[in-house]
This record gives sequence, structure tokens and C-alpha cells, in this order.
Amino acid sequence: MGFRLTYLNVRAAALAREPIPLFGVPFWVRTVEIKRQVVNSNKKCEIICDSEPKHFINLSENQKLQSIVSHFQSGIPWEATPLYDLMLKRITEAGGTYKGLRSISDIHRYYNQMDEHFEKVKSDGLWVPVSTPFLSILDRKFPLNGITIQVLDKGEPCFAGRGTHRLGMSIAAGRELTPAYLIGVSKESLKDGTWSRYLNPAESKNI
Repeated sequence: MGFRLTYLNVRAAALAREPIPLFGVPFWVRTVEIKRQVVNSNKKCEIICDSEPKHFINLSENQKLQSIVSHFQSGIPWEATPLYDLMLKRITEAGGTYKGLRSISDIHRYYNQMDEHFEKVKSDGLWVPVSTPFLSILDRKFPLNGITIQVLDKGEPCFAGRGTHRLGMSIAAGRELTPAYLIGVSKESLKDGTWSRYLNPAESKNI
């Protein structure tokens, strides 16, 4: 349950000079603070949620994420992780094409690109370039190419499921901050103002 921001909501907040949460706003989030992932995250574009999601997993339970981190930190080959089979399954389920991928050779190319991007993340903080064909509409609109985040009670940043590779690279590279997009704010964190600490954290910091 939730409600969308209406003209009156925005006008009242503006008159009170209060910060307003907007769907899709880009920001930086401290990587070590992301400890959980919401299951069935906010998909209705209702930026303010009356209650917190009911189902979570710890990031350690996300097999895809842990496979990515293991590859970059421990050198486990992509082929030895569950990711190849997962990609093939999704290609089949999608009717032959998933994220522009159609075959094993496409998957191999895709993960070779991930290796190249990871080297850039480690060296100068560069993320997936906008020219890459695997980006979502949000990624094309904003320059940060970030992960999706819902801010829960007490300002907890919770991974909302989009950008698993980017989060895995950020964790493996030990980046202090990860680029993100705001897709949900709990009513409690809006009320006590804890969500707004993500408005401008380290704007000028190059990660």
C-alpha cells in the first residue's frame, strides 16, 4: 500500500521548505549499509509506502550477487558459477532473447564486458557506460547507472533488486559509495526525516 505524490502534497512540502522524495532520483548510498534485499519490491511507482515490505532476504542469500562477488574477489571463473545456467534459463523463458543475449557466446561476451567494467570500477570508479545495450530506461535517463534502493524505517537502505552486477562489483572492489536510484520511502522514515540523509551524500566525491 502507498500513495503517489500529488500536486497538493508537493505544494505543501514546498511551502514548508521540506525535502520531497521523488521516484528515480539518483543518489549515493554507503555500500556497507546495504545488508538486505526486499523481495517483490515497489513496482507501482508509489514512492511513499504506508508500511514496510514484508519479505526480505539477506544479501548473503542472493546467489547471483554472491557469485559475482566470488568471481571478482576469489577469481572463480564465470562458467563455474550458476550465472551461465541462469542466463540460459532466462533466454529460454524470454522466448530466445534476454537483455540482447541469445547464445552461450553472447553470455561469454557479456561477462567479459563485466570484467572490463570491474577494472574501471577499481581504478577510477567508472560504471557501465550509457552506450551499453543492457541498460534499463532508468539507466539511460540518469548518468549514475545505479542500483535501485528502497529506504526503510530508520533510514535503512534496502536493495530493491535492479543492478545486481553493479552492487556485486561495488562490494568486491571495496567502494565506499554505490550509485543508486530511489524507488521507495517508508512513511516512518519520511516522518522522522531519516530518508533525507540520502539527498546529497558526497555529491562531488568520485567513486
